[in-house]
Amino acid sequence: MKKKLIFPMVLSLLVAVSLVGCGGKKADDSSSLNTEESTTSQKSSTSKSKESGSSTKSEESSTTASSSSAKEELSTDKQLKKMFPRVALPTNIANLYGAKTSAVQDSDNLTISYYVVDSPVSVNDKSLDGLPVFASYEKKTYGTTEQAITAVNQVDPSGVPVSLSHGFTGYKQGAAGSTYVAWREGNWAISVRGTNQNNEDAVGFSNEVINQLESTFLPPPELVGQMNLFVSSDNSSPQNMLIYQVGNVVYTMRNTSVRELLNMAASTN
Repeated sequence: MKKKLIFPMVLSLLVAVSLVGCGGKKADDSSSLNTEESTTSQKSSTSKSKESGSSTKSEESSTTASSSSAKEELSTDKQLKKMFPRVALPTNIANLYGAKTSAVQDSDNLTISYYVVDSPVSVNDKSLDGLPVFASYEKKTYGTTEQAITAVNQVDPSGVPVSLSHGFTGYKQGAAGSTYVAWREGNWAISVRGTNQNNEDAVGFSNEVINQLESTFLPPPELVGQMNLFVSSDNSSPQNMLIYQVGNVVYTMRNTSVRELLNMAASTN
C-alpha cells in the first residue's frame, strides 16, 4: 500500500517542476523580444532624426543657392553681356560697380559709363543719376578704316631722348607747366604728363607704366593706338585714356587710375 502512494506523489512533483521551468523560459524570451523592439525603435528614431537634419541642410543649401543665384542675376557684367552679346566688353572694372549705357542699344556704336556703388543695381538704374563716373568704355564704327585711323589721332613722340626701363627710349618735352614723356610700344604711342608745380616725375612714372605693360597684355591696335596718361589722377573724372583702331572701329576706354585703365583694357581680350 505505501509503495503505491509514493509513486503518484513523485509523479506530481516532477510535473510541477517541469511547469515551473517552462514558465521561466517564456519570461526570459519575452524580455529579450522587448529589448529588440526597443533597439529597433531607437534606431528608427535616430534614422528619422538624421533624415530631418539632412532635410534641414538641404533646405539651407537650397536657400543659399537661391540667394547666390539672385546675386548673379544682379551682376552688372552679366547684364551688359546680355545686352551686347557680340561686343568684347571689359570685365576687370571694380569689385562692385553700376553702369549706364547709351540710350540706343546698338552693338556697333555704344557708350558705357561706370559708377561706384554700395550694393548691386540694375544697369541704367535711376539711382546712378548724379553719381561721379570713374571709368567709361566706347565703341564707335566709322564708314572706312581711314576715318577710324584719323579719329584715333595718334601723336608721334618727339623731344629730348631719355632712357626708360626695359630698353625703351622716351622723348621728353615741357609745355604749359607740365613735363611730357612719350614713347612707342608696337602700334601704341604712349604719352605721360607730369605737373611741374607738384614736382611730378614723368620719367619715373613712365617706367612704372612700362613695367606694368610687361605683364599686362592689351588688345593690339590693327594700325594705330594712343594712350594719354597722367602721373596724378583726378578722381573727379576719368582723364586717363587709351584709344585704338581695329578696321573701321575705334575703341576708347577711360579711367581715373592708370593701373586700373590698363587692367580694364587687358580684360577685353
